[in-house]
Amino acid sequence: MANRVAWLSKRVKIGGQWFVRKPIIKPTGFVTGKVEHNGQTVHAPGTFVLEWYEAGKRQRKPLSESTSEAQDALRKKLQTLEARAHGLTVVEDKGSKGKVSLEAAVREYLEEVKLNRAQKTHLAYKRALGMVVSANPGCDFVQDLERRNLMVNFIRAMKEAGLGDRTQNNLFGAIVTFLHAQDHPVVTRKDAPDYTETEIETYSTEELGQLFGACTPAERLVFQFFLGTGCREREVMFATWKDVDLTAGTFTVKAKPAMGFKPKDSEERTIPIPSSLVGDLKAWRAMHPKLLLIFPNGQDRPNGHLLRDLKNVALRGELNCGHCNSEHFGKPVTCKDHAVCEQF
Repeated sequence: MANRVAWLSKRVKIGGQWFVRKPIIKPTGFVTGKVEHNGQTVHAPGTFVLEWYEAGKRQRKPLSESTSEAQDALRKKLQTLEARAHGLTVVEDKGSKGKVSLEAAVREYLEEVKLNRAQKTHLAYKRALGMVVSANPGCDFVQDLERRNLMVNFIRAMKEAGLGDRTQNNLFGAIVTFLHAQDHPVVTRKDAPDYTETEIETYSTEELGQLFGACTPAERLVFQFFLGTGCREREVMFATWKDVDLTAGTFTVKAKPAMGFKPKDSEERTIPIPSSLVGDLKAWRAMHPKLLLIFPNGQDRPNGHLLRDLKNVALRGELNCGHCNSEHFGKPVTCKDHAVCEQF
């Protein structure tokens, strides 16, 4: 019976000694940098080895430290063995030596971003890398990506998708970071599409009065908190009563690893709270003494729809400009009668 089995091992140094151990491979097929050692999962740097049997003899092929290269090598070897088992003649690709599979590199990089960065950042990188791959179908390896693939194909794909200049600039920056991590910097941040920095507009006293007048008590408190602290959306989403000192009148933005929240740029900071807001928070705390989050959703979890809530209040308060266009369940709508006004 023809052999169809191949596997990976990893030569690692643990506690000053060298071992050959089995790397941890996730159910999705993603090869990790961790190994099994004495019944435990250990993160141990080292080099991968591809192993299989051929003509009854055990074969070994040393690889590098790259998990993406190891994953790609295992996949190709399994395909080769499967083809030979069906009597097909296989010519091994000699031209790919030293190259890293683009598909595997993207998958590995997105896994790292998902674990270490904010959810919105992960989604942005996923979108950008997905567009690069689809816009360059002939590029099987990271090293196949050349400047033209990014400056022409990728930018054209973003424009055809109707993305704005600022979004194009951000997604291009994500690709620059990815390529830098792959040691293949064919473009730089200076090559990104230009955009015009829009001037920041402020709400008038009359607009704020009308907005807060249309709020429920809960909505009024959360948007007063935004106004009084200047916090970002996710900082308010994950704000807990432990972060507030109602005696000192301060709010501290803190990382919450168990909730999956890290402040932007890992910036923990303490912010003074206006005295009027402190009074409102004390009253709210007395009404909800058992809550952990200050502004949870109905299931006592972080409210991920604060922007949508604001737009709904603006619509109720008749503050929409009436000229913004959007989609609602696939149908074109305007902010005349839908909560899609871009001014809020």
